[in-house]
Amino acid sequence: MKAVLTKKLIEAFSVPTVRTVISDLATSNLSLVVSPRGAKTWTWIGRVGGDLVYLTLGRYPAYGLTEARAWATEVTTKRDRGEDVRASKRAQKEQIEYERKVAEAASLKAAKEQGRTCDWAFALYMHHEGSKRASGPEKARSYNRDVSPFIGDKLLSSVTHDDLAELLQKKLPHAPVGSIGLRRMIRRWMRWSVINRHLTGLTDDPAKFLPQLASESPRERALDDFELGIALKAIESHGRRMRDPLKLIIYTGARKSEAFEAEWSELNFEKGEWLIPAARTKNRVPHLLPLTSEMVAMLVAIPRTPKSKLIWPARGNLEHGMGDFSKAIARIRDQMNELAKPFGRTIAHWTIHDLRRSTITGMYSLLDADDRPLIQPHIVERIANHKQETIKGIYNKHHYYLEKKMALRAWAEHLRRVG
Repeated sequence: MKAVLTKKLIEAFSVPTVRTVISDLATSNLSLVVSPRGAKTWTWIGRVGGDLVYLTLGRYPAYGLTEARAWATEVTTKRDRGEDVRASKRAQKEQIEYERKVAEAASLKAAKEQGRTCDWAFALYMHHEGSKRASGPEKARSYNRDVSPFIGDKLLSSVTHDDLAELLQKKLPHAPVGSIGLRRMIRRWMRWSVINRHLTGLTDDPAKFLPQLASESPRERALDDFELGIALKAIESHGRRMRDPLKLIIYTGARKSEAFEAEWSELNFEKGEWLIPAARTKNRVPHLLPLTSEMVAMLVAIPRTPKSKLIWPARGNLEHGMGDFSKAIARIRDQMNELAKPFGRTIAHWTIHDLRRSTITGMYSLLDADDRPLIQPHIVERIANHKQETIKGIYNKHHYYLEKKMALRAWAEHLRRVG
């Protein structure tokens, strides 16, 4: 889509169903990328040494039309002079990150001089412990969203049980399960602050008796054979970017993040293997999965995105896995209900993680001609990469590679029958 962009036109754009790129006819190489979530991002798209390069300025309206045009013109001019615009962009990012760290250090110092506030104490906690955990980014988002706006400038020593309980009460009506995660984060932060009282000055834990206001019931949804069959039909009719990672989850039982953030370096097409490194698994144990011929053929056919190590990178950021699942999954669910109508069935709500649960459950339910389990439970658990906590798991170092390979072949054959 091409247009002479104006402020009025930009603000009039409705939220699209698919990612939309609007090229500015008034400025070479400048485009506005509008996501299905409504985010509008300024992007420079042009050829550099034969490669198609995407550079991002930032989002509208944080960066206005005038700023975006000046930036795009500057990038194009540098490109035409033979300068490495990608290197200059990296240098710019490094400078921004350096300035952010300097500002953060100054902020911490100022906070310490002025008083130990909650913002200061949480930054201290993240520096020493929080950011080192896999949940670090989510902790930071939760704090910035649900805590800092209300008690961020309050002295840590003056925070009371009622202050923290009120934060949970604010969260409860619109995100009951989210209030559980918020409570967990606050309790860990406060407990760390008391343990490290020599740094924070906090001697009593105000979160010690913080109540859990919502129940955390585990999800139990698993698609049956009929639902899996029409799910595969519905998924097959969608674009490759959503179709292929969903099929990978159904055929292997991988977790959503393991599939959608998979890297090319993890695949060995000659051996037909997928090795998920420890850094990307939930239990921090490397996970080797034999791939069936269907999966190998599917993965080999996927075109590689230049300059990205990911199989399915986000369109706006080649270093991150793709997102925006909700609308695509909603369309697939709607299509499944249409396919199920002639059979008098209605498909209940399901999520991407439910596909993994369906695969694991389905493998457990496979029976041979004598109604005995076709796949032994300990093999299913190893395919799922669940943590082995038994004595046998500690001393048994057999990797069950051939058993997993035969099990995944049997599961693929079952999927062909139900699909």
